[in-house]
Amino acid sequence: KLGITFRALRYKLKKLGID
Repeated sequence: KLGITFRALRYKLKKLGID
């Protein structure tokens, strides 16, 4: 579960352009 949440956060950051 935490992995999915973490992945979602990483994806959101990437969408914003923050690698």
